Amino acid sequence: MEWWNKSMDGRVRSRSPALDRCLRRRPSGRVGCVVFRFPPVKASMAAVPASQVPGMEGCLPSDAISTVIVARNPRCASPSHSLCGAALLLAACVVAAPGLPASPAVARERAGLAAERQLFRQARAALARHDLARVVALRKRLDGYPLAGYLDIRLAAERMRRGSDDTVPLVLARYPDLPDARDLRDAWIRDLARRGQWPAVARQLRLLPAAGVRHPGIAILARFYTGDVAGAVAAYEALWRRGGGDEDRLRPVARAWRRAGGPTAEARWERACALMERGRWSRVRPLLDGMSATDRQLMRRWRSGRRHPAAILARWPLPARVDRHEARVLARLLRLLSRRDPPFGGRRRGGDGAGGGVVAAWRAADRLRRAFDPVAWGRLRRRLALRAARRQLPQAVEWLASLPEQVQSDGTRAWRARLLLADGDWPGVLRAIAAMPPEQRHRPEWAYWQARALEQLGYGREARALFGVLAGGRGYFSFLSAERLGLPYRLSSSSAEPDAALRRALLRLPGIRRAREWLRLGLPAKARREWFRALQRVDVSPEGVVAAAERRGRDRSGGERMSARRKWYAAARLARDWGWFDRAILAAQRAGAVEDLPLRFPLAWSRHVRRAAARTGLDPALIWSVIRQESAFNAQAVSAAGARGLMQLRPSTAAMVWRRMAGRRGRPDLFDPRTNIMIGSRYLAAMVRRFDGNLALAVAAFNAGPARVARWLRRRPWERGDLWVAAIPFRETRRYVQQVLTYAAVYDWRLGGGRRSFSISRLLGGGFRLALAGE
Repeated sequence: MEWWNKSMDGRVRSRSPALDRCLRRRPSGRVGCVVFRFPPVKASMAAVPASQVPGMEGCLPSDAISTVIVARNPRCASPSHSLCGAALLLAACVVAAPGLPASPAVARERAGLAAERQLFRQARAALARHDLARVVALRKRLDGYPLAGYLDIRLAAERMRRGSDDTVPLVLARYPDLPDARDLRDAWIRDLARRGQWPAVARQLRLLPAAGVRHPGIAILARFYTGDVAGAVAAYEALWRRGGGDEDRLRPVARAWRRAGGPTAEARWERACALMERGRWSRVRPLLDGMSATDRQLMRRWRSGRRHPAAILARWPLPARVDRHEARVLARLLRLLSRRDPPFGGRRRGGDGAGGGVVAAWRAADRLRRAFDPVAWGRLRRRLALRAARRQLPQAVEWLASLPEQVQSDGTRAWRARLLLADGDWPGVLRAIAAMPPEQRHRPEWAYWQARALEQLGYGREARALFGVLAGGRGYFSFLSAERLGLPYRLSSSSAEPDAALRRALLRLPGIRRAREWLRLGLPAKARREWFRALQRVDVSPEGVVAAAERRGRDRSGGERMSARRKWYAAARLARDWGWFDRAILAAQRAGAVEDLPLRFPLAWSRHVRRAAARTGLDPALIWSVIRQESAFNAQAVSAAGARGLMQLRPSTAAMVWRRMAGRRGRPDLFDPRTNIMIGSRYLAAMVRRFDGNLALAVAAFNAGPARVARWLRRRPWERGDLWVAAIPFRETRRYVQQVLTYAAVYDWRLGGGRRSFSISRLLGGGFRLALAGE
């Protein structure tokens, strides 16, 4: 039996013997007690599910939590609100969930795992030093450890690197389900190819087809040297057309291809275009000799037009007929010209000061349209019209409306409606929405704007009917609709009890056990690979029996779908109990657990979030909503752009904020939750101040950068926030702002114990100036 006694600041205090009676009455198991100190108040005891106590996640032991006994103020309206008045939550006795008894056998197993975990760390360190003798000695002591197979894979890879692959096939046969086995097989394929063992390469490529996609040259040679010469030649030509095939080892295949008549003039043209798209003129020049005079001239114009598209297009002779090659070069140059639009109406080389590059490209395209067939012409005009719409040029609405129906898309119809919204043309908005296909018109976004247009035009009854339908949902446009009608958000929370047998069955799966070990080792990326692979390969019968199996390539029945949801829900609860919140959120989404708000919107790292909120003046609900949107509480997340951690901060931005925080030097550790939350909150608070307390603009700047938001504001001055958000040029940022505001409303509801103090409409109306304390 063990417990903790904490004050609200999270610091550990003394043991609380007053709660011994409560603890002794609980079933045997691992027991913890968290005590929050408040001024004395007459209170009553009540049992509350742990998931309903805000702030519990992240500050309790990582074992499963089932029940919380709270002493609460009887005058408080909500027993789950942890900050009601002066004193609500006096004490919480946390009891481990069923299925995790602290028996002597379990205690011995945990102690043994801890010792083996330390040996595994030592073995990994020895592998990093290439000390194979030490690794082998440690491996002998880890026979029953869940991650021992990873050492065998690493040993086989290291021995292969030293020239012996004898153990590779044995290891691959023994551990076919380990994710790292795919990496080992991929490395073995490359090693076999280097040694010219092509029959073995062909066999391994059949077992791992993805390696042939990653290494097309190896796949071509394997076919060539195992007798499939025609197939190898065809694959080589396809690779050559895409700009590849220059490896020295592919020369035998290239010679066979040339003997068969390659390359054709069309293949030369395709390769030259692929290389020109990447700016590789030096590799295009040798291809010119095999081209016609017309194609050589087109390539030279393309090269000149890369720097001066406006000048080249102005001198381009009028086409006499449709020419596919000429149309391709013209389309590329017109796209280059359209990107040279001056951002603030100024001049830039290659554009025209009056209308910018997009307008110049549209005019040039009209003059040169004879080179295009109708389909290519329509697609080009659609591309230019969408670019003009994102630039919010006044011509964009007319251009979008002029597109023929066969090239209209959801994007063109949506942007036409957005621009009309921004102009306040409500009759035009109704016409634009009516022109959408039913599946697009009935989406919440366009149903909401249809209702707004009806409301503005005096059709109040019809507008209220549409708002009423939307208000029954949950999301950005549903919340806005509820506010238009003066209704509360449709927010409620209900947590189903997970199937205990299913949970135990999941815990017995080798892949889940390995994922848990990787988490304990502090390597969540490894854990995610095991977790996803294990759950994808698990089939749940309608009776709840779990069996590891390959996914079936057939439609599932209703019973099987229900069983799959039960599986994912049990997995979500398991991940949440481990403190693995990003996997819990994703699994809850797969389970369709939309009503389990504590599971989908955890209050993790509560102490760090509240401290950052107190120091920056931001609402904790806003900080949690940004974390939820940015990383889904994955502290190790790294984006394609290099943003890191919970709030997805770029290292350069974080370093700038870090230096301003008491003049700190060096680079902060963005994977540390405390550091990331504090820096991210300070940066978000700076954006709120920069944009005069307007939260929608600040959130957009947090995502896209303050310079872009300032540019968008100059293009279209601030009037109403909801209209401005609807016309944000970047789909990612537009979606981001809507999601963060929606999540902030959910977190506000959670923190308020079911009471709402957050109004999205008020934030978007331009008058919100309370995001920072004291403003």
